[in-house]
Amino acid sequence: NQCRVWQCSAHHPDIRPKDCPFGEACYNNACRCPHPPTRQLCSNGTECKEFYCRLNHPLGRMAQCEQGNACSNFYCEYLHPPEWDPCEAGSKCVDIMCSHTSHPPDRILQQQQQENNNQELKLPIAKPLKSIEQRQVERQNKPLPILAAQDEFCRRLQKERVLVVRAETGSGKSTQLPQYAAEYFGGRVVCTQPRVIAAISLARRVANEYDGISVGKSVGYRVGHASVGKDNNRVPGTDILYVTDAALVQENQESGILRDTRVLIIDEAHERSLYTDIVLGMAKLILDMRPTESMVVRS
Repeated sequence: NQCRVWQCSAHHPDIRPKDCPFGEACYNNACRCPHPPTRQLCSNGTECKEFYCRLNHPLGRMAQCEQGNACSNFYCEYLHPPEWDPCEAGSKCVDIMCSHTSHPPDRILQQQQQENNNQELKLPIAKPLKSIEQRQVERQNKPLPILAAQDEFCRRLQKERVLVVRAETGSGKSTQLPQYAAEYFGGRVVCTQPRVIAAISLARRVANEYDGISVGKSVGYRVGHASVGKDNNRVPGTDILYVTDAALVQENQESGILRDTRVLIIDEAHERSLYTDIVLGMAKLILDMRPTESMVVRS
């Protein structure tokens, strides 16, 4: 029963594991079944950040960016070639001698503006973001339980301004309700989370569902103070922002992040941490001062 030879023709005890049904495609390091000698596992598993690695990896490994070196999203968290070098300033970069190799297609230098005053500017075509229609088709193809309440949720939120939503785990409330609100109200939606990992993972998933790309465009997150360099904990988002309770309190004190927020969604409110209670108090004050804002409390 110790034999691990793939497709061994000899007789073995019944307790010997059968050949792995996944063969050389098996990525489980703990799999005890016999495998073909051509099977190659990456020792880094889900932590592998090598763009060109062709070994077997678990499903949880970050996917490769479809745009590769051409990706101009400085905050893109998909895998890129080692030579990928986007400019953090993005479309706002005005340095004609900028050493970074990737800029957004809508970046216009001062010299270009002068040259194109009297002629149409032709820009390279970037990957388009998903439309509302595309998102709705995808939701209908893979419906979550919360989809049945989409229209009622938006209408009641507009009318009543404050909603308390209760739903079972896995219903889609944490990923779908912010998208519904952003599409319906047209303003920025801030969704709080009590934990850093939840805020980041939700932002990544929603960015893929909402835009079809990584975070940094319509969807972002903030989980603490900005740090120096590319590996920071604040990624911009124009439509949906996932924020930890603590980060929201700090950000609002420093920059007034809630001034530009149309809908505030407080998730996991039943945990009642200190920062969650502070956020609830802030929301109450904002609702009293600004009659156009709305709030959702989820449990």
